[in-house]
Amino acid sequence: MRIVTAHHLKLWAETMPLDAEAETAELIRSLVRASCAGLDYYRFPGGNASRTHGWDGVTDLTEGVTFVPEGRTIWEFGAGADYKGKANGDYAKRTEELTVGERNRSSFIFVTPRIWDTGRETWEREHSGDGWLSVKAYDANTLENWLADQPAVSIPFAKRRGILPPAGFQTVQDFWEERSLNTIPRLTEELLLGGEKIGPSAFVRA
Repeated sequence: MRIVTAHHLKLWAETMPLDAEAETAELIRSLVRASCAGLDYYRFPGGNASRTHGWDGVTDLTEGVTFVPEGRTIWEFGAGADYKGKANGDYAKRTEELTVGERNRSSFIFVTPRIWDTGRETWEREHSGDGWLSVKAYDANTLENWLADQPAVSIPFAKRRGILPPAGFQTVQDFWEERSLNTIPRLTEELLLGGEKIGPSAFVRA
């Protein structure tokens, strides 16, 4: 379900670059959490914390998925117009900081919410010779595909960005918060389930 398109992301980065710069980390963090069952560790400082020193993000996976490689991945983000210059600078900096042994066990991914018009795959190939397990660049088109796979992330993001109206669409979290607040005392998950573990089939209506 393609709710958020590459055009939406490109427009966001062009009209609100500082906002996009800070929130890209939060967006990727949400996508990683929704996508990765074997997530051993992750860290994506968001908001004002996204401007602190250090990696923009890091993940450790026991088993890789479509957009997140197995093992350790170093993530860097850039929403500015010179996204290629930012990618080059971040790549050079992180390559210098990590030893050959560390790079041999890690992947590097640069993410921009802009559309990388030409040369993205060439950039990946040209930067794959410094010992990293893999080097990737994700742009707005990549994020469109990732968001399409994760409606639980794309819907709230689209509502915040004004792509969807604030009413008429509910995430699972929205639904639960609305229903749980309608009881006194507040309905808890434990009380609702009565200690039972249920799977997705339990939510299918006849």
